Amino acid sequence: MILCATGGDFLVEMLPYVDFKLIAKNPKYVVGFSDPTGLLFPITTKYDIATIYGNNFSSFGTEKLDKYQLDFLDLLKGNLKEYKSATKYEGDYAKEVTGLENTIYSKKVTWKTLDNKDVKVKGRIIGGCLDLINELLGTKYDGTKEFISKYEKDGLIWYFDNCELSCEEFIRVMWKFNELGYFKNTKCIILGRFGEFKTYYDYTLKECIKDSVISSLNIPIIYDACFSHKKPCLPVINGSIATVTLKDGKGTIKYELK
Repeated sequence: MILCATGGDFLVEMLPYVDFKLIAKNPKYVVGFSDPTGLLFPITTKYDIATIYGNNFSSFGTEKLDKYQLDFLDLLKGNLKEYKSATKYEGDYAKEVTGLENTIYSKKVTWKTLDNKDVKVKGRIIGGCLDLINELLGTKYDGTKEFISKYEKDGLIWYFDNCELSCEEFIRVMWKFNELGYFKNTKCIILGRFGEFKTYYDYTLKECIKDSVISSLNIPIIYDACFSHKKPCLPVINGSIATVTLKDGKGTIKYELK
């Protein structure tokens, strides 16, 4: 596998220099978190190669590896299992002094839906850092239409990790996805905890989602899930078949490679 070192605000500028055809001829997991979505998303949607979202190499520079880091490393060894939502998440980012600081999990995790109903859904999962996917849409690095068509029978599960987009930007980006037809055959949308919660119209997160086009798609919308810049971020195998369940505020996800 290839594990990305870290994120990078201008990763997209390297894409013209990436030999994607060489990657396609030598398929292996490309693994990363946040900005490396710019690599993972085209590799999976255009070349039908599974990629893994969830951690960068720099994520493992803590004094002690926690359960979620160890689960991720275990996945890289090929050990699939059911991943469960955390009990607590990172309320505030730890101040970096040495770079070895452990994550402080301080706030209660509760996965939510707009209608407060339980969810069980199975489909082909795709997504990543929403900020980066938004930049790729409509470019030659965007293979979403072909991906949707190829896996029409499976249906899609989209997951979005919003790092810095405001609520208002989020609403516009969801409109863009819908206008492009990218929610066709979608069975569920999962939204992670927003990395930075910003709003100019005093939205709550639920109000923001309800004001966006996805609330009218007549599919389950899960939010405040553990796919987020507010750690932990559960690993996601892009392109795999995922079974997602949500009951009493607790979520699970498991993957099938086929």
